[in-house]
Amino acid sequence: MALADNIKINLMKQTQTPLKVVLLGMEGQFQALLKKLFDGPLQGYCRIINDDTADFAILDMDSRGARALWLDFKKRADKPAIVLSLTETHFPDTVCVLKPLQIPDLSVALKKIQSRVGRQKQRIKKRSLIDRNPQIKREILSHLSNKPQKATFDAAELSYNALDVAGFCGDIEEKWYQQEDLPEILFYSPEFHLQGIISSAIKEVRETNRPILLRGLGRDIIVFIGGRYLHTNMPTQQMRAICNITFEKRYIDFLFKRNHSFNTRLLRHKAVKSEGILWDITLWSSRGRLPYGTDIDRPFKLSSWPNLTRLTRTPHALQLAALWYKQTISLRATVILLNVSPRYIYTFYSACHQQGLVQENRHGDSYIERPIVKSSRGILSKLMGFLKRKVGS
Repeated sequence: MALADNIKINLMKQTQTPLKVVLLGMEGQFQALLKKLFDGPLQGYCRIINDDTADFAILDMDSRGARALWLDFKKRADKPAIVLSLTETHFPDTVCVLKPLQIPDLSVALKKIQSRVGRQKQRIKKRSLIDRNPQIKREILSHLSNKPQKATFDAAELSYNALDVAGFCGDIEEKWYQQEDLPEILFYSPEFHLQGIISSAIKEVRETNRPILLRGLGRDIIVFIGGRYLHTNMPTQQMRAICNITFEKRYIDFLFKRNHSFNTRLLRHKAVKSEGILWDITLWSSRGRLPYGTDIDRPFKLSSWPNLTRLTRTPHALQLAALWYKQTISLRATVILLNVSPRYIYTFYSACHQQGLVQENRHGDSYIERPIVKSSRGILSKLMGFLKRKVGS
C-alpha cells in the first residue's frame, strides 16, 4: 500500500468530522497544491473555508506580510495554525512544517493540530455543561473548597503601591480576564523574553560546567559555574524594562569563558542569587499573563512550598501558595474560589511554574501524592539541644 494511502487511512480513523481550515498568504500554485492534497491523500480530514469559523489556519510564512496575517488571524479567531516555511519558525500556538512540503511532515502537523482543537472543544463543552447546571457548579466548588475559610490576612500586602502591583502583575484591563476563552493578550512566550534567555544560560552552564557571558542586553550578565549566581551591573529598572521586550535567543551572543577570564570583570559586577533574580524576571515578564500552552482548566498543585521569605511576594501569594500546596485545583476554580483578580493568580502561577513547582494532574481530579520531605531541625532546636548537653555535662 502506498504511503499516501496509509496516511489517509490513519487520519480518517482519528477524525469523524473534517476540520475547517483557512489558508493565509497562499499564492495560486501553492494553494492549488494544498487543495489537491486535501482532495487526495488527506481527503475527508480538512475542509478549506474562507471565514473565522475555521478550526485552524495554514500560513505561508514566506509570503509578503505573513506575520501581520498571522497576528490578525489570532486577534480575530485565537486558533492554532500550521506555519509553512523555508526555515525553522516558532510562533506561539503554531506547528512549523519545513519546505519543500512533504506529506508525512504535514500529516504529523495535522495530528498535532487535531489534538489541540479537540482539547479546546472539549473544554468549551465542559464549561458549557457547568454553566447550564448551577447545581453541578456548586458541587464542584464545594468539593474543591471543603468549606473554605476566610481569606488569610497578609500584612505584607499593605506595603504594595499601585506601581509595585503594575510592575509585577501588569495593567491589562479586567475585561480581558472575564472572557470565557482567554484571549491572546493574556499569554506570553517565556522563551522569547529575558526569562527564557537566563534560564537557557543557567542550563548550559550546568551542563558544560563553564561560565557564560551574556552580551547584547545593554549590560553584560555573567552566569557563573553551578548557575547559582549571576554577576551584573545592570540597574533594576533597566532589567525590568528589558523583560517587556521580546526577542529570539539567536540575537544574544553567548560567549564561553574560563574562570580566570572573569576575575577582573567580577570586581565590577554585583553577584545576585539566580533563584531570586529569575523569580523577579519571571514576574516582570509575566505581568498578569500565563505561559503559552497553559490550560486553566487542568488541575495542578505545588510540589513544594516556594521560599517566600527570600522571594518577592506578590499580592495574595501566601494565600495562593497555601491553597495550591494543600490540594489539587485548576486556575479557573482558583479564581472562582478566592474571588481575587486573575492577574495576581496568573502572575504567581507563572513564577511557580518557572521554578518547577507546578505539578500537573493529567488524570482528572485525583489526589497527587506529595513527595516525602525529610524533617530538619531549626537553628533554635539545635541551640537548645547544645545547651542541654552542656548543662548535663
